[in-house]
Amino acid sequence: MQRIVFDAAGLAGDDAARKDEWIASLSSGYARLNADPVAGRPFRGELRIVLADDVSVGTVQGTVKTIARTAADIAVHNTDNLVLLCNAGAAPIRIEQRGRSADLATGAATMIRQCEPSWVRAGTDCRLLALQAPWSRVRARAASLDDHTMRPLAASSAALALMRAYAAVLLDDRRFRDAALARLVPAHLADLIAAAIDGGDGDAIAVDVTAARPGIAAARLGAIKADILAGLTSRTLSVGAIAARHGVTPRYVHRLFEQEGATFSEFVLANRLERAHAMLAAAGCDDRSIGAIAFACGFNDLSHFNRSFRRRFGTTPSAIRARGG
Repeated sequence: MQRIVFDAAGLAGDDAARKDEWIASLSSGYARLNADPVAGRPFRGELRIVLADDVSVGTVQGTVKTIARTAADIAVHNTDNLVLLCNAGAAPIRIEQRGRSADLATGAATMIRQCEPSWVRAGTDCRLLALQAPWSRVRARAASLDDHTMRPLAASSAALALMRAYAAVLLDDRRFRDAALARLVPAHLADLIAAAIDGGDGDAIAVDVTAARPGIAAARLGAIKADILAGLTSRTLSVGAIAARHGVTPRYVHRLFEQEGATFSEFVLANRLERAHAMLAAAGCDDRSIGAIAFACGFNDLSHFNRSFRRRFGTTPSAIRARGG
């Protein structure tokens, strides 16, 4: 996958120069666009894009009041892509295309076609999440796709929530480093876009979706893994608590991990051990005992920690500390 980050804060020159350069380069690796900055305010602009084959996930945020793709832009760079636009900010935004408009509250989304002129009107601050995929790829998964252009999709949609969670994982290069999974990203995103469109009324997605749309299951598992990692140091972390937070059953969580040839417990243990290894090797943790580090990483039993550590790394925690990694 290719990653693009373009932040106006890192550009040379004064505020006006940074604004002009950022706006002129907005289309880098994505699509030709025009941006209209908010007058009278210091300029902020950040573009993040992850490209995977013929699909992409991107965020645009900053003091931008309008983003437009005009007929002139299309004439230079025309692609028949579907773009799902989601309002990631606190203030409402308006999307316009085909003489229609969709007012999006926080978390809501709508679908446009990239081969036609469109406008995003954000007022004083823009925070936008965009998922882009070929129209034909998504249409193969959602036969009624043509009827959904410019229809608002409620923020409460379960499929939309999954899509946002999956996009967040992709955009965070500290969390997404799985080369094997990267090859599946285009299909996953197409599944999620189709599901968000089909389920745009906020109805819950059926739990057993792994066979029909594997991308939804992958998104669920990605969100669950991120939740686990966020609470990894808690010794009360459990599959029941995780399942309840994600609106599924513990058995379903186990099934998601089983599809990867692993278990919930193995994932938790492996990541706790990796965290403990990193702390033992870090100079800044010299003043903490091995037991304190084990407990800080979520272990309840020091003997279990020592046995598991030795199996995983082929040596003892004290040996790692002695040689500094």
